[in-house]
Amino acid sequence: MQVDVLDGTLFPERSFSDAAAIAAMHLSLSFEAHLMVNDPEEKVRAWIRAGASRIIIHAEAAEHRLAWSALDTPIGAPGSR
Repeated sequence: MQVDVLDGTLFPERSFSDAAAIAAMHLSLSFEAHLMVNDPEEKVRAWIRAGASRIIIHAEAAEHRLAWSALDTPIGAPGSR
């Protein structure tokens, strides 16, 4: 399943964007988060903690490209959550 996350910053539309609410559901299915937001760096870890098996971002939204090196641990690897 894919969760499209729009907070109105990268695109004018809005959709579900609360990673903590997804985590509280304790879903038994695998899902990915498509972050259509500005500054996705600030939101990636929350979606990993929520259980996303894959995170998709828009490169043009990532202002701090060098900060991504800190997130290069594969999802599910020790220390990734």
